[in-house]
Amino acid sequence: MGFYMIQGRLSKEAFKAMASSDTDRREVVGKMLEQINGKLHGYYFAFGGNDIVAIIEGPDNVSVASVAIAVGSSGTVQNITTTPLLSYEEGIEAIRGANSVTYTPPGQ
Repeated sequence: MGFYMIQGRLSKEAFKAMASSDTDRREVVGKMLEQINGKLHGYYFAFGGNDIVAIIEGPDNVSVASVAIAVGSSGTVQNITTTPLLSYEEGIEAIRGANSVTYTPPGQ
């Protein structure tokens, strides 16, 4: 299982529907993620380039991409970006592992 940050912009229609509904979107998203054996860890509203940010846990990239495609194809969330997240420990392991990788920059 991995963690992912999903960000997107809500359509005008989505904002209107949410303004007149008592449905908690966290419950809806959580149930959707259960279909892929995933879990919602956080659902946030934001302003600026994105209207929503979700932190989710999913079994693999393909399953999480399927969720993003299903949501995006509905037309209610646009400009969806999905960012795989590394735990602190995984990040440190990757940083230290970079010492064993040889890279030749362009022009050298």
